[in-house]
Amino acid sequence: MVDHELIRAVFGIIANVISIGLFASAVPTFYRAVKRRGSVEDINPYYYLAMTFNCLFFVLYGLPFINPGNFLLLTAYGTGFIIHIAYLAIFLLYASSRQRMYVVSVFLTGFLVIGLFFGLVIGLGHTFESRSRPFGLVCIFIGSFMFLPRARLTLQVMITKSVECMPFLIALSDTLNGLCWCIYAALGSDPYLMTPNGNGLALGLYQLILYCVYRSSSTSKVCDDEELAESADKELGQTEHDKELAQA
Repeated sequence: MVDHELIRAVFGIIANVISIGLFASAVPTFYRAVKRRGSVEDINPYYYLAMTFNCLFFVLYGLPFINPGNFLLLTAYGTGFIIHIAYLAIFLLYASSRQRMYVVSVFLTGFLVIGLFFGLVIGLGHTFESRSRPFGLVCIFIGSFMFLPRARLTLQVMITKSVECMPFLIALSDTLNGLCWCIYAALGSDPYLMTPNGNGLALGLYQLILYCVYRSSSTSKVCDDEELAESADKELGQTEHDKELAQA
């Protein structure tokens, strides 16, 4: 007889590994920012704020007194929450005072709203279903909302007929991540986890199809992050050299 809980645990562990890898995929971006003496102008902090709140809601949804039996959901999104808090801390360390004020205000406002929502749901909900449903609906909304950057990237590929801005490994990882979480959710009869990850799986499969279609027509390296980083480093070094000459 097939042990559904064991299969669910296996796919949950695989999803954990892939999810944490995707959460950590921005580490090189922040490393380059630190290496370039805190150049964070090209980093969009609001995306990382949204990802922080996204991870936090999935953590709250997976808590034992809200939706029991989701330890693997807690480990994946709990790690993601910590990673994105670290990203925001690095950004705030090097951001201008105006940027820092905006990000901190959004961060605190978001946590205040989430805290009020959490207290209201826990206070009024007396069963697992009445507690998990509100959090699950929010997870569907914000989880699906987080796929908008990928959808915009997909549209860019269709317009330019080039996949240079859509790395194959990232598209493949997103697809496998959605697949594993969908299986995990299906075996646990969890529609709130299934819906956003099902959207991610469908989008990932479409991206892979686009990659196969337009791969041969991609000739220019219009989105080579390493080359852009090296170019920025050279420009920064040249600017500092010019300043030293001017002072001399």
